[in-house]
Amino acid sequence: MSNLLLTNSFLFSTGLMAGALNGIAGGGGFITFPALLLTGINPIIANATNNTALFIGYLGGIKVYSKEYSFKPDKLKIIFFSMLGSCIGSMTLLYISPSSFKSLIPWLLLLSTIIFSFSKQINKVISNIEKNILSPESLNKFLVFLQILVGIYGGFYGGGQGVLILSLLSLLGFKNIFKINAYKILLCACINGIAVIIFWFSNVIAWEPTLIMAVGTVLGNYLIASYGSKFDPNYVRKFIISISSIITAISFFKSF
Repeated sequence: MSNLLLTNSFLFSTGLMAGALNGIAGGGGFITFPALLLTGINPIIANATNNTALFIGYLGGIKVYSKEYSFKPDKLKIIFFSMLGSCIGSMTLLYISPSSFKSLIPWLLLLSTIIFSFSKQINKVISNIEKNILSPESLNKFLVFLQILVGIYGGFYGGGQGVLILSLLSLLGFKNIFKINAYKILLCACINGIAVIIFWFSNVIAWEPTLIMAVGTVLGNYLIASYGSKFDPNYVRKFIISISSIITAISFFKSF
């Protein structure tokens, strides 16, 4: 009984932290996914469970930002292609064996850490491609490709997807940081939501850990969306990068 209480308290706490991090700078998945693995859950089930818990947490953020959304054709297009990518990514995950996915975990953690740590530089490179290399017609195709690619990544794994979405929204012409954050949460919810439906019907979600962690993510996301202006995103980013780097190093060490 005491072990169960300790495990549930651990999952709730990590969910709370992840929800708060997602509300400020993204990167909540760096906390929740390794936490689920530590409880001994099968890696694919842990990934599906993590995706579901974060999805429920994003719903709390959507409620707070609800006045920021306008569903015009250009916004709906972003949502559609992101969800299409998520469908591809989540279906791909289901066709990989748990042992194969487990061997990918250190590399996925490393990739997501690099994406998060060098998001500004990545954004500049993509922005230069957008401005200096592509014609208007090619640019539209490139942006659609990026939307689908981000969706695939989010459906398959999702660590650091919030950073990719922030970069994507900047390239699509979003300027107001409050609106960017609002649409980031919406797109994360859409990408995760499609994955959740697929995982649900495939019976790969551990519902008890999901609901415990989700309560924490909803609370963390809601509190930060309401009071997040008091936190410096730069310090939060440094904290996330430090934590994710440590977790990645441990993951590689354990894989050898």
